[in-house]
Amino acid sequence: QVFPSLTVRQNLELGLRNQAAAANQVLAVETPTEPLAAAVREEAFVEIVRSLVSNAIKYTPERGRIRLRLRDEGKLVLHVEDSGIGVPEAQRERIFEPFYRASTAKSSRRAGIGLGLFFVRSLVERTHGRVWVEPGELGGARFVVELPAAKLGGNGEAQAAAPSLRVVIVGGAAAGPKVASRICRLQPNAHVTVVERGQFLAYAGCGLPYYVSGVVEAQRELMSTAAGTLRDPVFFQNVKNVEVLNRTEAVQIDRVAKRVRTQHRGSGDERWLDYDKLVLATGALPIVPDVPGVKLAGIFRLHGMDDAEGIRRALAHGNALDVVVVGGGLIGVEITEALVAKGCRVTIVERRAQILRMLDWEMAQLVAVHLRSRGVK
Repeated sequence: QVFPSLTVRQNLELGLRNQAAAANQVLAVETPTEPLAAAVREEAFVEIVRSLVSNAIKYTPERGRIRLRLRDEGKLVLHVEDSGIGVPEAQRERIFEPFYRASTAKSSRRAGIGLGLFFVRSLVERTHGRVWVEPGELGGARFVVELPAAKLGGNGEAQAAAPSLRVVIVGGAAAGPKVASRICRLQPNAHVTVVERGQFLAYAGCGLPYYVSGVVEAQRELMSTAAGTLRDPVFFQNVKNVEVLNRTEAVQIDRVAKRVRTQHRGSGDERWLDYDKLVLATGALPIVPDVPGVKLAGIFRLHGMDDAEGIRRALAHGNALDVVVVGGGLIGVEITEALVAKGCRVTIVERRAQILRMLDWEMAQLVAVHLRSRGVK
């Protein structure tokens, strides 16, 4: 996303002035009259400005001065300087390290943990920009941020650069969205498309047993961020700038032409997706024993949201008092815990000599003893 910085300046200025006024300080904002544009996400730019100004307010005494300046020097250059305590020269390189606080900040007795400037540097470097601190004209510190400029079209609106990389990711759940987010952080101009054959794109698969037990009450909780925002296709498009094709299946890969043919599972519409890089994040399939009766009613897998919903419905109807779990790996033991919590009598069947084979034998025995103490056979 590319945006005119003048628009963001207008949106930010009032709030920042009020914040400075509350601390009995004066904030001056200087920008050219013509719009400036930077090849950076708007929310990232807003966070950079807010963090630096808040830092200046924090370490500037009452009746102090703070100045925010935007300039076009072939790049978008942001200055935030103050009349505060400053940063000693020997500590200017380290000030952006996580959990590091300058000696002047520590002696000021103002609370802090040393992460704010680290986050600013992380945001700036994701856009291939630079940030540093130097002595300011107001007597304190001056933080300087350089961001890549964006071109303005004839209508005065910023034009996005051509995608630097086209990536198609086949598979959602956990791995696919994580890969997409990582690519967007490393290459903000990349065009990333995720193809997911199911309805649900991103969810916490490790939480499925807790959804079965009722500890997690609603499906939405497994698909939401820590702030409660649903991670649906709209979220990934607006926040991550990732195109999502859910209920869509990858049916053909043309490696010579570097493209993927997809088909929507509802409408049957087909589409070719060109790529520079292809990521296959389809995950694994559960091993189903080839034994008679394996397809009878009342037999479930735990491979996704639909499976968890089916198990939960069966438990709700009270039709599952005695349950056999085939497989004593991580998922088998986790779903056993969930079933015991729902009042089921559970038996684990494991063909190897121990459950949880990733553990040493002695550690696995401790888990087995605990399970037996809860009535599990």
